[in-house]
Amino acid sequence: MDNLDIGCALIKNSVIAKALQDVKNDKVIKEQIEARSKAKNLGKQYYNKELYQVIKRLPPQLQPKLGGLTKEEFSVYESFGIKKQVKQIDLH
Repeated sequence: MDNLDIGCALIKNSVIAKALQDVKNDKVIKEQIEARSKAKNLGKQYYNKELYQVIKRLPPQLQPKLGGLTKEEFSVYESFGIKKQVKQIDLH
């Protein structure tokens, strides 16, 4: 490994550490994680009213659909190498 690789690795690790620290200290993120955890512990599905209101204002083509992605839509993710299972979201 040459000096350039070592320097890039150090910068990358520093940026990742800073980003993780920022996420851990963010009040809004903490509140959302707690709300989701609370719903999960109660056996309920998390529902965010504010997000739902934003989604309702999107044009129909951009709104998430019940039932998830079509095969054609999912193929876009596969073409980028993202092969994780996309979790279904129930908006109602």
